[in-house]
Amino acid sequence: TIDQYVGEQVHIIQWRNKIASDKLRKQMGISPATLNRKLHGKVTWSVEDLMNAANALGVQRRTSSTDVIGRCRDPRDARW
Repeated sequence: TIDQYVGEQVHIIQWRNKIASDKLRKQMGISPATLNRKLHGKVTWSVEDLMNAANALGVQRRTSSTDVIGRCRDPRDARW
């Protein structure tokens, strides 16, 4: 699912940037259990979740999500 893909990508960026899960979840304003479920694709990612995760991970927004998704045949091809 798209939620699994997003969770995987967030986890990869988190790992590469050596950001602790506790720091990520606190900056996202969610519980440890909710972060775990999101990273495993068991809970839907909202736009707010994505923005909070991006801020916590130091990811800069390059383009709007509608621009990216509108150009993709498959949403999993979107690169944030």
